[in-house]
Amino acid sequence: MARSFLRPGTRRVVGGLFVAAGILLSLGLIIRLALLAYAWSSADNQPYGLLLLNMLALVAAGLMIRYGRQLARGGRLSDGPADETML
Repeated sequence: MARSFLRPGTRRVVGGLFVAAGILLSLGLIIRLALLAYAWSSADNQPYGLLLLNMLALVAAGLMIRYGRQLARGGRLSDGPADETML
């Protein structure tokens, strides 16, 4: 079993902060993607690199939310089957 260095109350606070940061980051990126879509429709040159960077950052925000939820629930942080699963 994985060893945790944080107390359960501290782990819930840190998990909540990860969730809040992920949500705020994703909201900011969604607004940024909307502005990028407007610039894309009005300009001749399409910034594909900037679009890709924003999409990767949106994936990172989703991973932050996932990690924070797992941390707040007291679950395991590693990916893979838990000891309690049948498969």
